[in-house]
Amino acid sequence: MAGVQFTGEAAKRIANVVRTVEAGPRGVQPVDWGMPRLEGVGGIVFRMATFTGHWEKDSLKLVTLVNKTTTPNSAVFAFNTFANLTPSTSCTDSSCAIARDGTQWYLIAAECC
Repeated sequence: MAGVQFTGEAAKRIANVVRTVEAGPRGVQPVDWGMPRLEGVGGIVFRMATFTGHWEKDSLKLVTLVNKTTTPNSAVFAFNTFANLTPSTSCTDSSCAIARDGTQWYLIAAECC
């Protein structure tokens, strides 16, 4: 494979463009490719949580966030669009995953112990 060669003039021009871009304004927002934003980069969109008791389809339930020790440690409410969840009576906390769309949290998976 043949190497790429530049004239001295072209190399200077390219170097000037690279320096200009690298020294550009720092207040410019990064390119948004439409990907979900993560914590610290525009908001949390996915969380692990627990819930107690029965959770009916098409209803809201208060869930407690996992791995968050500071209060408040609950996602106000999450909405269950999928199925009635009935954990056994011996189960105190069932695990679930929730995701946010806009301002609403939704149940996306659950384990009924």
